[in-house]
Amino acid sequence: MKKLSDLKRIFSEQGHAIEFGCSEAEYEKMVELCHEMNSRKSVCVVASWIWWDITSDNPSFPQPTYIVKADNVLFDEKGRFPVGGWVRTSPLKALHQNCIFETGNTFYVLVGEGTRKEVSASDALAFF
Repeated sequence: MKKLSDLKRIFSEQGHAIEFGCSEAEYEKMVELCHEMNSRKSVCVVASWIWWDITSDNPSFPQPTYIVKADNVLFDEKGRFPVGGWVRTSPLKALHQNCIFETGNTFYVLVGEGTRKEVSASDALAFF
C-alpha cells in the first residue's frame, strides 16, 4: 500500500513553481531556435509540465538526472505523441533559454508555467 500511495503522490502533488517555460506566443520562435541548434533533432512542444529531479541511493545511478512529464502535447514534429496527449522525456542533456529541454533525440519546448519536484528513480520507472 505504501508503494501505491507513493506512486499516487507523484501525479497528485504538483511540486513547487519554477521560472522555466516560455509563453505560448513565443513557442514558434523557440522551435525555430531548436532547428538552428540542430536541424536533425526533432521538436516537441508541451504544456502542463512537471520537471522531475530523479533521485537514487544507487551510487551507479547518474546524478543529477532530470526528466519532464507533460500532460499536454501542443505539437510534435514527428507525430510520435498525439496533440493533447502526454509525454515523459528521456534524461536532460542540456537546457537552453530556460524553456528548451534537450534530450539525446529531441528538443522539448516547455510552454507556460511548470512545477518541479523530487521523484525516486524506482517510482519514476514504475509508470513507464
